Amino acid sequence: MSHDNKRSSVRTKKTKLIDELGIKPDVPVELAVWLVNNATTIECKHIPDQKPVTYMWKKCYQREVEGEIITVTPSKVWQYRGNVRFTGEINSRRLDINAFDLTPLPLEEKRVFDPEIESDLLAGGDDPFDKYYIPIMVYGPRKEYELKQTLNMGIPEDCKFSDPFSDMVSDGENRDSVFAKVREYLVKDFRCMDAHVVLGNLEFNVSREIYPFLENKALRHYLVGMRIAELSLGHVFHDLLPWEYKQNRPYLRCLYGYGLCLWRNGKIEESKEVFEKMLWLNPRDEQGCRFMLECISSGKKWEEFNAD
Repeated sequence: MSHDNKRSSVRTKKTKLIDELGIKPDVPVELAVWLVNNATTIECKHIPDQKPVTYMWKKCYQREVEGEIITVTPSKVWQYRGNVRFTGEINSRRLDINAFDLTPLPLEEKRVFDPEIESDLLAGGDDPFDKYYIPIMVYGPRKEYELKQTLNMGIPEDCKFSDPFSDMVSDGENRDSVFAKVREYLVKDFRCMDAHVVLGNLEFNVSREIYPFLENKALRHYLVGMRIAELSLGHVFHDLLPWEYKQNRPYLRCLYGYGLCLWRNGKIEESKEVFEKMLWLNPRDEQGCRFMLECISSGKKWEEFNAD
C-alpha cells in the first residue's frame, strides 16, 4: 500500500469512529463523567453506547463531579491515539447513576435486630435521645445487612468524617496529587464509595472558603456515593446497615457528609431527615447522629457547631 493510501485509510478509520459515536460540532451530546483528571480534561463515557471519550475544556477550575451526567455542545471534534476528543460548552449537569451501567454491590444478610434485646438503647428518665429511639423500638424486629465493598482504601476503622487523604492536604502535600491518588481507586472500581466520600471531604474542607462558586460540590460527591449504594438497597430500605459491619461504613460516611452539607447550607429539615435515617439504619449510632439532631433541633447553626 502506498503512503497516500495508508494516510487515506487512517483518515477513514477516524471518520468512521467519530461518525459511529455521533459526536458532531453544534450537536448536544450526553456524557457520563468517570474521571476529572485535571483542570483541562475529563474522561467520560458516551451515552448510550458507553464508549470512552475525552472532553477537553478551557476553564481554569473544576466544576464537574465523577458520577454525574453532563450535556455538552461540541465546538471541535477530533481523534487522538484511538480516543475521540472534543471541546465545547457544558450546557447542564444531572445525576443519573443508572446511566453508568454499574453492577449493584452485593448485599449480605446478617442477623436480626430485635428491639427487646436492644432495649438498652432507651435510657429512660429525662434522656433527650429517647424521643429518637422510641419509634425505632416500636417498629419491631428488622434484618441487618452488610453492603459488600470491592476495594479497601485503608481508612482507619474509627474514621467517621475525616480521613487520611484530607489530612495529607493539611500536611502540605499538593492538593492535585492527593486527588489523583484517590481517583486511582475509581479507575479500579467506580463503585468505591469511600473514594467518593474522600473527594467530598476534600471539597467540604476548602470549597466554601476558597471557591465560593463550588459550594455544593462536596454535597454532589456524597450524593453520588449514596446513589451507588441505592443500586443495591433501592430507594426505600427499611432494614439495618450497622456500623459494626465494616463494609457498611463507606455508605454511612456518605450519608454523614451529605447531612453536614445540608446543615451547612441552611437546609435544616432535609438535614434532620438524613440524620434520622442514619439512626434507623444504625441505632447504635457510632457516628453520633443523635447529637447532631439535638443541635439542629435546638436551632444551632452549622457555624456555631463547627466553632465548638
